[in-house]
Amino acid sequence: MSGTSHIVVDHLSVSLAGRTIIDDLSLSLDAGQFIAVIGPNGSGKTTFLRALAGQMPASGSIAINGTPIDRLSLPQRARAISYLPQDMRQPIWPVPVRDIVALGLTPFDTHASDDDPAVEQQLQDFDLIDLAERGVDRISGGERMRALLARAMVGPQPIVLLDEPLNSLDPAHQLRVMDLCQKRAEAGSLVIAVIHDIDFAMRYATRILAFKDGRLAADDLPRRLIKTDVLAKIFGVAVAQAQTPDGPILAMRPHRDLDRG
Repeated sequence: MSGTSHIVVDHLSVSLAGRTIIDDLSLSLDAGQFIAVIGPNGSGKTTFLRALAGQMPASGSIAINGTPIDRLSLPQRARAISYLPQDMRQPIWPVPVRDIVALGLTPFDTHASDDDPAVEQQLQDFDLIDLAERGVDRISGGERMRALLARAMVGPQPIVLLDEPLNSLDPAHQLRVMDLCQKRAEAGSLVIAVIHDIDFAMRYATRILAFKDGRLAADDLPRRLIKTDVLAKIFGVAVAQAQTPDGPILAMRPHRDLDRG
């Protein structure tokens, strides 16, 4: 499963406790894209990523390069997909940051060294050099998030799935993470991330998947989506734009009727 990857999702549906979370979703996802998944809380974003990672019972099919994901062994899946879920946000083991990052290489080398050049590169990319020898139980939540992101990005998996990678990060590190995701996609990976900051999603992603009530409300290029009223309808807010030398900046405001009371 090395090299570039192409994912085909065909009539995917997911139900939990009798409630439909994803409803009859079909689409193709290609290498070289940085795809931002957006939508209100409970719209199906996390479930979509979990299904792509092969961690969610579902009907329909998901295939990577023509192979159904449920036919891949766990080692094959780990070499094809790097996945950072929401429920790994708070590791408390007294393990150095450097070792946490090196764990991301184990699908390819069970004896991977913590001084591997790829580990050193990720420590640098995620601004972790000064924290490399410190235990993850002795750093802040934002610093832990960066360590986990470095672990997710250290391997050569052609598919990278990140669920809310900007959580707990300060603005400078949020920008750094978005830039790293963009560069990973430009290098040939398929990067898919759930992003709540719509302005960041529009500025950095090459494609937007917008979910609402378990369905795909929009699948488009950011520059086209920003010219429609789709975002306002999905989130139930007013969307304003301010032009800057670097492009438009989005601002979300409540509709007037939401301000009454």
